[in-house]
Amino acid sequence: MEIHEIKAKLTIANVLHFYGLKTDKQSRLNCPFHEDKTPSMQVYYKTQTAYCFSSNCKTLGKSMDVIDFVMHYESLSDVGGNNTKAEAINKCKEILGHQKPNSKERYQPDLSKSQFPRCAKSPDFELSLLLLNFQNAISIS
Repeated sequence: MEIHEIKAKLTIANVLHFYGLKTDKQSRLNCPFHEDKTPSMQVYYKTQTAYCFSSNCKTLGKSMDVIDFVMHYESLSDVGGNNTKAEAINKCKEILGHQKPNSKERYQPDLSKSQFPRCAKSPDFELSLLLLNFQNAISIS
């Protein structure tokens, strides 16, 4: 598998999921490459890159693709801290073999129709009951 194939198949979301990292609703997270009290790393899902805005970061203000992210992250666990790009590519191949993250996992569990009680009346009745509950919730708040 070549580098461009890895970059095409492996998303930044897969890499973050593999390492147990989760972004907030603004796609930010505490940078794993330095001590961080507030989220300083921004994840860009459209370009499959990440960037840390901290001046303390060892990434030196460079945008990271999935291979660079793995290379930097894996160097944290190495004793010498010298991880090569070839090792990172092999790790990316390993990550590709793992299960992909559930896109709904971060915010809301998957809700199926079986979890909601069925009413013996018509669907219009269920809709009007839902509307009534919504109106009550608004009037209370």
